[in-house]
Amino acid sequence: MTQRLVIIGNGMAATRLVEALLAQAPQAFTITVVGEEPQHAYNRIQLSPVLGGEKRFAQTLLHPPEWYQRHGVTVLTGEAVIAVDAIARTATTTGRTLAWDALVFATGSVPFIPPIPGADLPHVHAFRTINDVDSILHGCGPVAVLGGGVLGVEAAAALRLKGDNVTLIHRGNRFMEQQLDEQAGELLAEHLAARGIDCVLSSGIDRITPDDVTLTNGCVLSATRVVIATGVKPNTALAQASGVPCQRGIVVDGQLRTAVAGISAIGECCEVDGQTWGLVAPCLAHAEVLAARLAGTPGADFHWQDSGTRLKVTGIDLFSAGEVNATAGDDLLRTFDPLSGHYRRLLIRNGRLQGGLLMGDCRSAAPLTDLLAQAASANPDWLFDRFDTQPAAAGQVTMTKPTLAVVGHGMVGHHFLEQCVSRNLHLDYQIVVFGEERYAAYDRVHLSEYFAGRSAESLSLVEGDFFARHGIELRLSQCVTAIDRDARVIRTASGHETHWDKLVLATGSYPFVPPVKGGDSAACFVYRTLDDLDAIAAKAKHSRRGVVIGGGLLGLEAANALRQLGLETHVVEFAPSLMAVQLDNAGAAILREKIEALGVSVHTSKSTAEIDSTLQGLQLVFTDGERLETDMVVFSAGIRPQDALARGAGLRIGERGGVCIDNHCLTSDADVLAIGECALWDGRVFGLVAPGYQMARVAAAQLAGEDAAFSGADMSTKLKLLGVDVASFGDAQGRTPGAQSYQWTHGPEQIYKKIVVSAGATEMGAIKQCTKAATGCGGCSALVKQVMEFQLAAQGVEVKKDICEHFAYSRQEIYHQVRVNRIHTFEQLISRYGRGHGCEICKPLVGSVLASCWNEYLLKPAHLPLQDTNDRYFANIQKDGSYSVVPRMAAGEVTPDGLIAIGEIAKRYQLYSKITGGQRIDLFGARLEQLPDIWRDLVAAGFETGHAYGKSLRTVKSCVGSTWCRYGVQDSTGLAVTLENRYKGLRAPHKIKMAVSGCTRECAEAQGKDVGVIATDKGWNLYVCGNGGMKPRHADLFASDLDDATLIKFVDRFLMFYIRTADRLQRTSTWMDNLEGGIDYLREVVIHDSLGIGEELEQEMARIVETYQCEWQTTLNDPQRLALFRTSVNGDEPDEAVARQMLRGQPQLAKPAAPARAILPTKPWQEVCQLEEIPEQAGIGARLGNLQIALFRFGQTIYALDNHEPGSDANVLSRGILGDAGGEPVVISPLYKQRIRLRDGRQYDSGEPVVRAWPVKVEAGKVWVGNQALLLRAEAS
Repeated sequence: MTQRLVIIGNGMAATRLVEALLAQAPQAFTITVVGEEPQHAYNRIQLSPVLGGEKRFAQTLLHPPEWYQRHGVTVLTGEAVIAVDAIARTATTTGRTLAWDALVFATGSVPFIPPIPGADLPHVHAFRTINDVDSILHGCGPVAVLGGGVLGVEAAAALRLKGDNVTLIHRGNRFMEQQLDEQAGELLAEHLAARGIDCVLSSGIDRITPDDVTLTNGCVLSATRVVIATGVKPNTALAQASGVPCQRGIVVDGQLRTAVAGISAIGECCEVDGQTWGLVAPCLAHAEVLAARLAGTPGADFHWQDSGTRLKVTGIDLFSAGEVNATAGDDLLRTFDPLSGHYRRLLIRNGRLQGGLLMGDCRSAAPLTDLLAQAASANPDWLFDRFDTQPAAAGQVTMTKPTLAVVGHGMVGHHFLEQCVSRNLHLDYQIVVFGEERYAAYDRVHLSEYFAGRSAESLSLVEGDFFARHGIELRLSQCVTAIDRDARVIRTASGHETHWDKLVLATGSYPFVPPVKGGDSAACFVYRTLDDLDAIAAKAKHSRRGVVIGGGLLGLEAANALRQLGLETHVVEFAPSLMAVQLDNAGAAILREKIEALGVSVHTSKSTAEIDSTLQGLQLVFTDGERLETDMVVFSAGIRPQDALARGAGLRIGERGGVCIDNHCLTSDADVLAIGECALWDGRVFGLVAPGYQMARVAAAQLAGEDAAFSGADMSTKLKLLGVDVASFGDAQGRTPGAQSYQWTHGPEQIYKKIVVSAGATEMGAIKQCTKAATGCGGCSALVKQVMEFQLAAQGVEVKKDICEHFAYSRQEIYHQVRVNRIHTFEQLISRYGRGHGCEICKPLVGSVLASCWNEYLLKPAHLPLQDTNDRYFANIQKDGSYSVVPRMAAGEVTPDGLIAIGEIAKRYQLYSKITGGQRIDLFGARLEQLPDIWRDLVAAGFETGHAYGKSLRTVKSCVGSTWCRYGVQDSTGLAVTLENRYKGLRAPHKIKMAVSGCTRECAEAQGKDVGVIATDKGWNLYVCGNGGMKPRHADLFASDLDDATLIKFVDRFLMFYIRTADRLQRTSTWMDNLEGGIDYLREVVIHDSLGIGEELEQEMARIVETYQCEWQTTLNDPQRLALFRTSVNGDEPDEAVARQMLRGQPQLAKPAAPARAILPTKPWQEVCQLEEIPEQAGIGARLGNLQIALFRFGQTIYALDNHEPGSDANVLSRGILGDAGGEPVVISPLYKQRIRLRDGRQYDSGEPVVRAWPVKVEAGKVWVGNQALLLRAEAS
């Protein structure tokens, strides 16, 4: 039956009560709100910005009028309740009589006006309502503000912002003495004075006349307007007249009940345990407690935890929480930056944090409040480590940045923050994160381990000082209650508003609790958060039996948790089997046996009709008449998207819930994104963390301007129970048309396996397309290939070692063909042993093999098309299309003149410089066209290329050895120089790193290198096949106490044997792990020459050493090759996508400006270049008007595409490798290895358009490009 609820008062607490009731019990009440003010409810704490002209009043409205109409709420504005009859249950207003079943006083407070002569004059105003603001603004002339508390300071600052002459008068010796200490009070006074506010302390107003005020110190001030902000008192007059007991406020208990049946009170008018409140936050908390009780699901009694006070004055950041005034024995920790005016103070009492004060930088207010709530043991480092702002005296540069607000700090929300940091978005945005729980993000996937002893700290996903380090503000225990898209603000339960420019909703989901009668019992719980688990554990201490309603993944984990708590545990499931979504009947039957073997009783095909309370506990009544006794119930019946905020903000919501998003995670508002369980994509809500993580990556990419899209995700699930292993992924039920199922059951061991197959994927291209594995950085390619081949072999499928579709040979076979048949070009090889035109796999592989065998100049016309962009331009390409330059410093040795030269070159070309782990200097940010000039200067200074760009020897790291070190036993630096100069330029299947240590202290870390040498008193110990990278491997001791000549002989043989036999992109460590016979076999080949090829290997190495050339010296002497080093064949304009900013005194990569509108030629065709200027079987950049395009010469055909690489900010497509895929001419992008069709700019695998294609014609040896893209031409025709 619907009850009649009358709420007296139309303020923020009353509105929160209405909102909460509509959310919790939308059909339970007919609600009438009576408010004396003529306006609908507004945000009272935003009156200061309205007074100062920073906001319009309309922006402070909590809801528009139609919102109340839509929800059936009657609001009587401009009416006052003049009488309440508690017996007849009526309320009489100035316009009508209302009957009620429940009545709530939300009458707020009234301003306290001191008894000052003249206080009743018309130009004297309070500062409490919007009518007060209008009256103040309606006057003119100088203003005197009485009261230096929060409201008085805000009023004075707002009026001064309007241009008024303002005097702020306060009886105390400092402003805001309840929130500030003396130093902060002085700083605030200085701020106010700097704004032109006259500050008068230790004085009051003695009398008021129409033109002036006389102060208690005798001074007379001109004032034609007076604002009194000296405090408020509870508005209890109506309650007292109605017979409701009152003291300072209307007396209520912890559930906000008065002593009169049916009457409650909330907000500033009420009193709990002798305390009243003049802040918004506790008043809103009152509303939440009362709403739960009225909705029939009462929670804990009201308990207020101080959340601090923020001053709402633009340009003055001030936050205070906890104790302010120190007592004997208290410790005070302070820090003050005199240049910025930033001040912090912590008050420590009995070793615990009791108060905090921040002024000038309040980003750490939320963590400070959280520490106060925990009564944490104090740590002086909190002044710095927890709050990361550096003093301006230390060179901190501040700037105004747009605000990115993130609502929700769960697993997906935190992963989004990590993705933002990885893209440097924390430098572009001021990021503010709101978390409703008191804990920062934690691992919900392993939540069940909490009962097994894992702590909340160990489950935390936040590493160290993540937030402080990256300047991100985290506000925990902050419930966001509304999103105002017009005003671009979000409102929290404490009444605070935060402006946003971009908003990300990561609000997750809430547990679905079936509408079962009795389900609101205090012994019924949900299984979702750490607080839920704490409540379950507390109840379990006094219980013997527990029931979980829901036999899905989370339900079984919850059952395991109850079992771990020592309870007799039951699982009740509506479906005929457990995990019905993930498992077929056979799998579910075995799972049931395993669960029951754990001591858990399983009840399937059971629908719960009601939950009765009995003297012994609870009784579940099923629809089939059966009953089940228990002491507690845990609901785990699924989740629902937490979309209430988005719904209230008017964003598009799915029919069954969920915030609708597109492929870029954008909602119906382009400035609002949604990720995780709250989001609805393609009609689907994803209740797993992996899809949420993928959405987080896409959302961060969207904000960074990258081209990324969400296209669905892995929905695999795994049950996390001790001794029960269940995994399900893909179409486990076999519903795909044409799918076939294969099942294998081992009854005694209770093992069940089922695979559902359709068309198979038996080669890397298909694996990549199906699973997306090895499509990111490519670092896992070798592992994916290894797993695929292992599985194919296990299934009896012949595993081909073909390197790609163009060569039916392994790398070892390719090497043999080149060496034995003395093949010197790719064309010779593919014409004899291959087919097609090659690709990004075989071309660089063959180029490396040719270099290993014959060591010819890489940019010879026959070799240039084989080179990936690094080898083509002898530099390492970076994410923006610029390059890094690394001159060789053998063994880390460099002369002072060499250092000076490098420094001057870095300054001349504005390069970022950094010491590498290989003991040399890396110069970043060189434009393509700058490379020859940079290297001309480096060569003149005596340097040569360091081959940091190639699959070749990188460095030989060393310590100083016996030359300088008192522990050294051999000249490690000398040997390292010898080794580096011998093997420099050696091309191999992968990069090679070496190191030489002068003693067993191993300072050069030789045992983590491909070749490591450690000195002994008898010579050198040789170690091989170590790796310190993605998959670390300790090097194997290969030989001991070697002299220099023997050492070099063994290294020659080892390297050439590796080059002969390794797979493509296989490091020596992986090669060793896959080498049949392992280290013993390798010793036999290298040391004992078991294959009889030792001398041959040495001769091959000798040829490489004799034919070495510095590739840059050769290039600088060849004008034709130098012509390749330009971004545009027909212009000198620098690449506008390469942008820089200064950071820590060096040029750093900056986000490029938004691309200018393309200005294309007005004529249909533009002559671009001569045909011979485009290298054969390769590409070069050009300009079409001001648009960057890429020209490609594929056989006899010229193609033109946009030069922008999809998914990046770089104009580098022209630097990709040309080839074919299934006969289709493609370019493989240089950064992320995307195959793009040359004829139409579409991705080869998906057919999606990614770049535009432009028409090309060749006439009389000249290349012409049309001004209308091929796609547009096709659409037009």
